[in-house]
Amino acid sequence: MSRLRTPGQIVWSLTLSSSGNLLFSERATLLLPGRRLTGTLTITKLAAMFSASESRDVTSREEENYKFYNVDVSAVFTRRYLHLYRALEVFTIGHRSWLFVLTDYEAVRRAVASLPRVGVGLQYGLPSRRQISLAHPRRLLREVGGRDKRKSRHVRNRDFSHYLRQIL
Repeated sequence: MSRLRTPGQIVWSLTLSSSGNLLFSERATLLLPGRRLTGTLTITKLAAMFSASESRDVTSREEENYKFYNVDVSAVFTRRYLHLYRALEVFTIGHRSWLFVLTDYEAVRRAVASLPRVGVGLQYGLPSRRQISLAHPRRLLREVGGRDKRKSRHVRNRDFSHYLRQIL
């Protein structure tokens, strides 16, 4: 039995059998503000869990576990880490983001296939498909038609710059 921490720091106790069927499990690094945790990312049908195997934080030596439910996922983006597309950023409904660095691009593809089909979110008008989550930022910009909308003044400069920060 393991102890899992949610974003609200509520501690849950559950076993893997009660959390659903195992879809994906891989060594990963969770990047948090000011912290870098190495451990295992596990995705089941109901939730995604990260169990840290070692902590680089001097103040806490205990094993850390984080969890979010799949129904709370609102957007999934592929990110570059050290100039390679091997990071995955998952946004949840509570305006929290999780940045996982995986071993390679194939692991990122398998993780996206295990997460729900949400795409990059509804606010950009793109379909909720896994291929959209794996798309490069240049393709996302082309499919949204952001440059054309900005030139014709349908989108404010502030909204356009916010969109560019989001996809890059």
